[in-house]
Amino acid sequence: MSDWTRGYRTDVNYTAGYYPYLNPAAHVFSLLAAGWRAPKLDGAFTYAELGCGQGLSIQVHAAAAPHGRFFANDFMPAHIATAQARVDASGLANLDLSDASFADYLDAPLPKLDAVVLHGVWSWVDDGSRADLVRFLRKHLKPGGYAFVSYNALPGWAPIMPLRELLRSGEGSDSAARARAGVAFADKLRDSDARWFAGNEPARTMLERLRTLPNAYLAHEYMNDSWRLLYHHELATELDGAQMQFATSASLRDSLDELVLTDEQRALLAAIPEGPRRETARDFCTNPLLRRDLFLRGGVRLSTIEQLQRLNECTFVLNVPRARIGLKLDLPVGSVTLAHEIYAPILDALQDGPRTLGQIRERTGEQNDIATTIQAVKVLVGAELIAPCLPQAGLAERKAIADAFNDRVLFESLHEAELDVLASPVTGGGFRLEPIDRLFVFAIRRGASDLAGLAWQVLSQLGQAVVKDGQPLMTDDANLAELRRREAQFRAEMLPLLRQLAIV
Repeated sequence: MSDWTRGYRTDVNYTAGYYPYLNPAAHVFSLLAAGWRAPKLDGAFTYAELGCGQGLSIQVHAAAAPHGRFFANDFMPAHIATAQARVDASGLANLDLSDASFADYLDAPLPKLDAVVLHGVWSWVDDGSRADLVRFLRKHLKPGGYAFVSYNALPGWAPIMPLRELLRSGEGSDSAARARAGVAFADKLRDSDARWFAGNEPARTMLERLRTLPNAYLAHEYMNDSWRLLYHHELATELDGAQMQFATSASLRDSLDELVLTDEQRALLAAIPEGPRRETARDFCTNPLLRRDLFLRGGVRLSTIEQLQRLNECTFVLNVPRARIGLKLDLPVGSVTLAHEIYAPILDALQDGPRTLGQIRERTGEQNDIATTIQAVKVLVGAELIAPCLPQAGLAERKAIADAFNDRVLFESLHEAELDVLASPVTGGGFRLEPIDRLFVFAIRRGASDLAGLAWQVLSQLGQAVVKDGQPLMTDDANLAELRRREAQFRAEMLPLLRQLAIV
């Protein structure tokens, strides 16, 4: 009998996380900002996620953009069954799910695709599966379409790679238990002054992080038989087999040289011709553990005029309540304080709702030249303080579908803490909310005027309490008082933003 798992751990289901960097609106803006022609999102664009896990990300994106057609596969039937149940319950009609392997999904009756995303796949599957993925891109991706690929990167992983061996040495009833036992054993080695840890700050830092991660995440991240760390140029060579070329990073924060590189590093890299060699050298400067790359199949460069025109039409919205936004960013090169006279007017222009880049410049009096404004917007998107939006046309139709999906997620989130995002038909992506804020949205969606009262009713029925300063509150009066305080803050800060995002 064949081993259908190909060495991938299937004895534990993966976590049900949402990944904002899979949002097609964010991809299109990254490509435009880098000077590439990108697929348009105002028509019936087509998008596939391969290896989708429990599929929360693609469900959110399909709900937020029902005019698109979405496809996803994962070879673990339990993952697809979980995803399909929510799709059916929320009435999502534009998402097709499959439990086919990558090899079998090659023959699926798919339309030509504008986008294919692979998150947490490339480094974690065997050589045969990667070859199947290359064939899939070559067969199903449109000319001019793009692929998102995340992978564990070298040289960043070089000093900490042996930690995986310690995790895989643990004993337990399943992959998750063995991984957790492996973390505990690594702790003992470190505490015994093992010399590898003593001289290895990155390994000690990673071990601290491993302690906080869910067991299921550890199992799928570290316990598979295959785990490939790649230099950027190695991935570029492999994807050349699908006629793909590197376009830019999907993480704007990582791609802004002015923020992540020193003057000396920028000068050194400028002397290297653009291409895989320069990008690999750049990784030696920034040392990322995970790269999130966008590749194009037949990329077309925009003229400067066309690029500026398209960027001027791009719409943006706040991703954080304005009152909570500071201008200090923590970056690999240290803390950076953004110039108030450049960034604050842009944020203020968005305080009342989404604006195009052109409208932002009108609201700010065009006090900065367009290049400065574009650069500032890229920084704010990279810092996740603002988000690019889908086209305005069709918002009402998108909201109706997103509302039905969000109602289902709000109901399930009462029992599933991992369900912490709601779909925004404005951004086409997910918006994370704290548990109490989700209860307030739950109350609003049910027509309640006393949000705190309904939230406490729900918490009481679930046998839960409000946590304050790390401790659960013990009396009804204390819980209600704290919920009313939080409701006032929610109404003042979060609710206006949720309305701008068309979530309420």
